[in-house]
Amino acid sequence: MLEDPFERVPPQGGQPVANIGTVSAAIGYDVRDLLMEGYTMPEIQRVVKGEITLAELRKAGPQSKK
Repeated sequence: MLEDPFERVPPQGGQPVANIGTVSAAIGYDVRDLLMEGYTMPEIQRVVKGEITLAELRKAGPQSKK
């Protein structure tokens, strides 16, 4: 049986591993653009988790530049 190279086993912490494409699809925006603008992955993950919207994230601006 062949292994699926895209299937990821969660690390011991139990959090699933996601790639940029998965996160981009989840928020409907290219994560690479957000990273180049200075947003951090923890900030972007707040959008994925539903804590804030993408519009709210963009309005607040990247925390790394404050």
